[in-house]
Amino acid sequence: AHSGGTAFCPAPEIEVQSTVGAGDSMIAGYLCAMAEGAPPEARLRRAVAFGTAACLTEGTQPPSAEHIAAMLSDLLPFGGTENK
Repeated sequence: AHSGGTAFCPAPEIEVQSTVGAGDSMIAGYLCAMAEGAPPEARLRRAVAFGTAACLTEGTQPPSAEHIAAMLSDLLPFGGTENK
């Protein structure tokens, strides 16, 4: 939720290799987008892409740029509600 309403960004279905670091990667994606001045919906989208990409990597390796880009292109459009 944010001042403009709420947003929902479901993660794409993947074959999970490892969930180690997925939460940390999700936060990193969000903060990266926030540092770039992205709006809340884009921050969420980047967070989901980073977190999902991290699950495609075995062990404790960070997500690759290729996996992140692929996840960004696979994400469905935002859903949410307007503030009323």
